[in-house]
Amino acid sequence: MKIGLIRKWDKEAAVAFMRKNNIQLFGGVPSQMFDLLSSSLRGEKWLQQLSYGGAPAPPNLIADIIGAFPDILVGQGYGMTETNAGVISFAADDYLQRPKST
Repeated sequence: MKIGLIRKWDKEAAVAFMRKNNIQLFGGVPSQMFDLLSSSLRGEKWLQQLSYGGAPAPPNLIADIIGAFPDILVGQGYGMTETNAGVISFAADDYLQRPKST
């Protein structure tokens, strides 16, 4: 598995970085997900997962992501500096059925 970091957020630069480095899972904040939905990444089949945290997700975010990437795994993480979002996360069918839970 490869982890990639970019210095400054720019949606098209991020997409180019993901393509170049074969990054198939992306994690960020909800506003970055909306940026990716309006980028050239929209509809790509190689992307496997979009996960977010750090801020409340708007109710339409899940539907928008699945509309753009029908086969993708969507998840939300909750954490603190001491724990990170990997400790408590919510994805797949559970998340789709109960999107307001954490």
